[in-house]
Amino acid sequence: MPEDIRKTHVLTTIANYFGFDQDSISSLYNHRALGNFLDDANCPLLSATRGHKHSVDLANEIKTNEGTQSLVQFKVRPDIITPENVHTNIFLSSMVDSPLDSLYYIVKSIFTPAIRDDKSSNSSNQQIQTSLNELEQVLRAAGKKSNKSSIGNVFHPKDEIDYWSNIVRDTSNKDKDIDRAKYFLELFDPVKADFNKLENLSFAQLLDVIDKTQDVYDELWKQVEYDEYPEQRMKHLLSITSHAFVQAIQKQLITIDLWLDSKDSMKNREYIRNSITICERWSLAVEQLTGTYWRNYNPHLWKGEVFKPTYLLQFKKRLNEIISIRSSYEQSMRFSSSVNKENLSAKKVFAPFMNFNAIQIDSYTDSQWYFATNQFENLMGNTDRDVAKQLREHFQRIRSNPQQMLVDFKRYSDLIQRETIRKELASERELLLGQLESDIRSLTDELNNLTNGRIGMGGNKKSITRGVNRTIIAASLDASRQIETKVDNIINDGEKLLGDLTGYARVSSLAKQLKQDLIDWRKDKFHEWCQDTIRAIDDPKQELSLETSGRLMELNSSDGKLRVLYGDRLVTLLNEVRQLSSLGYDIPSKINKCVDIGKKFYQYGVELQAIAHFYNTIDTEMIPSQQSMMLDLAKAFESLVKDPKVSQRGGGRDASGQITWDNPEQLTRYISTLRGTAEKLKTENLKLRRHHLTIQQIVCSLMNTDLLREPHKWHQQVQDIRKIMDTLTNEGYSAKNMKPWRSFWDRQLYKALDLQYTNGLKALNENLPDIKIDLIFGEKTIQYKLPSSLQAQSSIEAIKATYYREMKRFLSIPLTFKGCSDVSSSGKHLIFQ
Repeated sequence: MPEDIRKTHVLTTIANYFGFDQDSISSLYNHRALGNFLDDANCPLLSATRGHKHSVDLANEIKTNEGTQSLVQFKVRPDIITPENVHTNIFLSSMVDSPLDSLYYIVKSIFTPAIRDDKSSNSSNQQIQTSLNELEQVLRAAGKKSNKSSIGNVFHPKDEIDYWSNIVRDTSNKDKDIDRAKYFLELFDPVKADFNKLENLSFAQLLDVIDKTQDVYDELWKQVEYDEYPEQRMKHLLSITSHAFVQAIQKQLITIDLWLDSKDSMKNREYIRNSITICERWSLAVEQLTGTYWRNYNPHLWKGEVFKPTYLLQFKKRLNEIISIRSSYEQSMRFSSSVNKENLSAKKVFAPFMNFNAIQIDSYTDSQWYFATNQFENLMGNTDRDVAKQLREHFQRIRSNPQQMLVDFKRYSDLIQRETIRKELASERELLLGQLESDIRSLTDELNNLTNGRIGMGGNKKSITRGVNRTIIAASLDASRQIETKVDNIINDGEKLLGDLTGYARVSSLAKQLKQDLIDWRKDKFHEWCQDTIRAIDDPKQELSLETSGRLMELNSSDGKLRVLYGDRLVTLLNEVRQLSSLGYDIPSKINKCVDIGKKFYQYGVELQAIAHFYNTIDTEMIPSQQSMMLDLAKAFESLVKDPKVSQRGGGRDASGQITWDNPEQLTRYISTLRGTAEKLKTENLKLRRHHLTIQQIVCSLMNTDLLREPHKWHQQVQDIRKIMDTLTNEGYSAKNMKPWRSFWDRQLYKALDLQYTNGLKALNENLPDIKIDLIFGEKTIQYKLPSSLQAQSSIEAIKATYYREMKRFLSIPLTFKGCSDVSSSGKHLIFQ
C-alpha cells in the first residue's frame, strides 16, 4: 500500500515534538482519531498527549490533566486534509499544564509582541493591542488563582507583585491573608515602577534599583507584623530578580559590537564594565542578605545555604572573559612586531566569536564559547611565545622587588592567563607564589595583633586606628574585614595567575584558613561584646542601664561636680549598637531594650550633659575676683539641681517632688528651666568679663599716662572705672559681693599710680609748671614781683611759697587719690594702705 504523505507528516511532527523515534509511534498510523482528523472535514483537531514510556495517546478532543504535555494540530478551514494543503491548513499549538496557562503564554510571548511591533497604526490594531493586554492580565490572574501557592507562574519580580495583588483582589481569601498581601505590596511599592520598566533603565538607574531592591527584600524578610515571607519563595524571588537584571543588561549590550574596534570602542568597553559592576553589586547584595543579615536575624532566620545567583555569576564570568580576551589581544599587539599585527587583525582572531551571541548563557553557547576560545588560542600561539619572552625579560629586571612584580603581574593578568604565556612564565610565577605566601604570614600577624590588641587601654599593645566617631568594637570588626579583603585579593589573584602551580594548593589552603579564622574571630568578638554588655547592664555599678524612675543628676559631695545619671557609657552603647546593626549583626533583645530606653531619653541626656558640663567648668570661665558676684546665680542653679521641684509650678510632680526620666512633660519643663538659669549665668559672666576687660584697657592706658603732666586724664579715667562699677551696683550687685573685684582693681590702680608717681618724682623739678616772675630795677636795687602780687616787693619767700605749693600739689596726690573701693564701707584707702 502506498505511503500516506498526510499521516507521515502528522506523525513526524508528533515524534519530533516529543523527541521520539518515528518508529516508536508507527502503531498510530491507522489510529481512528488520526483518520478522522485527516478525512473528516468537520473534525477540527487532533490532540497528541504524551503517555508513559514513550507512548502517545491520540484524540479528537483536548484532554486537560495537570502536568500533562500535549500537542494540538488543528485546521484553519473545515476541509479534508490533502497532500496539497497539509502545510497550509494545519496549525500547531502545544499545551502545558492547563489551557489557561497555554493561552496565557501564547498571548504573552507571541501575539502581544507581534502586534505591538506591527508598524500599522490603524485604530483597529490599537484596539486589538488593548484587548490583548486586558486578556493577558485576566489569564495571568486566572492562572495564579487556580494555584495560589505555586511559584511556577512567577518568572519576573513584577509577577511576584501581581501575585500579591491578586490575593488582595480575591474576596474569597481570609482577611488576614488580604491584610498580609496589602502589607507586602506596600513594601514592594518603592521598586514596583522600576520592575515594570527594568529593561529600559540606564546602568546608573539599575545600580539605584539594586540598592532599593536590597532594602525592600530586607524589609520583606524582617517584617514581623504578619506571617513570615517563606524562605523557598524568597529563594525563587532572588533567582528571578537575578535573571531580570541579566536580561536588562543583555538588552543594553545587544546593540554594541563586542569584538571589532570602532569609534565607539571605548564606550562599548565601558558598557561591559558597567554590566560587570551591576552583577557584582547584586551578587554582593544577595550574599549580604542571605549570608549575614538574615542568618543573624533571630525572629526569622535564613536556614538554607548562602544564596548564589548562579545564572548571573555565569553571565558575569562571561563578561569578564570577553574583557580579558580583548585586553590580552590589545596587550599582545603592543608587544608584537608590525608583521604580527598585520597577520593577526582583530577581524581574523575574533572571527570564531562572531558566529554566536557571546552574552547568551546556555549549554549550546557554552560549547561554542569553548570552541571559539581554543581557536583564539591557536591563532595567537606564535605571538604568545614572543610576548612571553619579553615579559620574562621584564620580570627578570624587577626580580628584586616582589611588590612591583605583583603589581605588574596584575597589570598583565589577562596576558598571563593565556596557556602559552602561563607555561613560559612558570619560574616567575613560582617567585610570585612565594611572595603571596609571605603576604599571608604578614596578614596572620595582623590578625594576631588584632586579637591581642587592647584598644583604649594602657600598655605597649598595638591599638587599632579608628575614626573620631567609630566605637572600639566596630573599629575592631572593620579592621578584621579589611584584613579579609586583602586575603580575598590574594585568593582571587592567586587563582587567576597561579592556580595551575603545584604549590598553589598549599598557599590557597593557608589563605582560606586565614579567612575562616577572621570570620570565626568576628563571631567570637561580637559574642564577647554581647556578654560583656549584658553583664554591664545587670551590674548597677556600671551605670549602663538607665533607671527611668531614678534621679536625673546629682552633685558629688567630694569634688562638687555635677553628674548626669545618663552615663557616657550609655551614649557609647547607643553608637555601638547603631554601628553593629549597620554591619548586619543581630543585637540581643536585652541590649536592644536598654538601647531603646536610652534612645528615648537620649536628647534629654545630651542636653543635661551639656548643662552639667557648663556647670562643672563655669568656674574656669569666671574671673576669680568676680566669682563672688556670680554667687547668687550659682546658688539658684545649684538649688535647681538639688531640689528639682523648685522648677515646678502647680501640679505635675510626684509626692516626693522628684523629677524622673519617665515623665517627658515634667522633664522638658525642668530642662528648660535649667537651660534658662544656665544661660543667664553664662550671659552674666560674659557681661562681667566684658566690663573687666574694659577696665583692664583703662588701667593699661594709665600705666602710660604721665601723672605729672596729665593729671586731668588720670582723674577722668578713674572716674570712668568707678562709673562702670556703680552701674553694676545699680543693676543689683551687692556691695559685699563686689568688694573683691573692687579691691582687685584698687591694687592694679596702685601699681599704675606707683609707677607714674615714681617717674614724676624723678623729673618733678624739671616738669613743674612755669612760675612767671617780673624783674624790677628801682631804688638802686633789683626786686622780684609775682604777676599776681599787687605791689612790687622783693619777696623771695613768696616765690618759694608758690614753688612749694606747686610741688605739694603733685606730692599729695596719693593722699587724695580715690580708687574703686567704697570708702564708706571699707573705712580705709586700699590704694596706699
